Amino acid sequence: MASGNSEHPLSDSVIVRLKKHSKQTSFLKVGRTLIARSLAPSEVEGLKQLFALFDVSKAGRVTIGQLELGLRKLGYAILSSQVSELVASLDLTEADVISSEEFVSALLPSSIAASEEKIWEAFSKFDEDEDGFISVKELEKVLEKQGFKGNAESMMQEADTNNDGLINFDEFAHHFGKQTLSIKPTTITRRKTIAPVSVTLLLETEKARSSDV
Repeated sequence: MASGNSEHPLSDSVIVRLKKHSKQTSFLKVGRTLIARSLAPSEVEGLKQLFALFDVSKAGRVTIGQLELGLRKLGYAILSSQVSELVASLDLTEADVISSEEFVSALLPSSIAASEEKIWEAFSKFDEDEDGFISVKELEKVLEKQGFKGNAESMMQEADTNNDGLINFDEFAHHFGKQTLSIKPTTITRRKTIAPVSVTLLLETEKARSSDV
C-alpha cells in the first residue's frame, strides 16, 4: 500500500488504475490499446506526460525496473514481484515492458474509452470484412498485425456472450462497459474532436473512486 507520507498525488492514482486495468480481459486490453493508438497526440498529452515520468530513457517503453523506481519515487511502497506481475499483465507484446500505448490505454477515462464513437472505431479495426461480426480469424489477423500476443479463441470466449462463435457490435460494446447504445454504428461517419485528457481531472476522479477498487 502507499506510504502515509507520499509527496506526489500521482502514486495512488496511477497504481490504482494500472492494477484495475491489469485485471481486465485480454480482449478488452487489446481493444483499449487500439483506441489509445488511434487518438491524436493532443487528446492524450496529459497521459503522455505521466508516462514520461517513468520512461526516463525516452525509449517509448517502460521496463520493470523503471516502473518500480518511478513508483517508489512517487512514494508508493511496492514489491518487485508485484511490479513484475503488473507489467506482465499489461504487456500485450510479451516484451517485458509497457509501451506508451499500453500505459495510456490503462489510464484512459471512460469518457474516451467507453465513448460509442471510439468503441465503433475499435470494432471496425477487428471487423475487416465489414460484415458486422468479428470472427476468430479476424482476431488472429489483428493480433498479428498489431504485434500483440494472445490466444484469439480465448479472447473470443471472453466477449462472445451468445456463444455463436462471433462477436457482434452489441457484445463488443457491452464488453467495453457500454450497457446501452444511443446511436447506431452506421450513423458514426466521421471522427469527432474529443477534449484532451486533463491530468487534474483524472486525479480528482481517481481519488473519488479509489476507495471502491
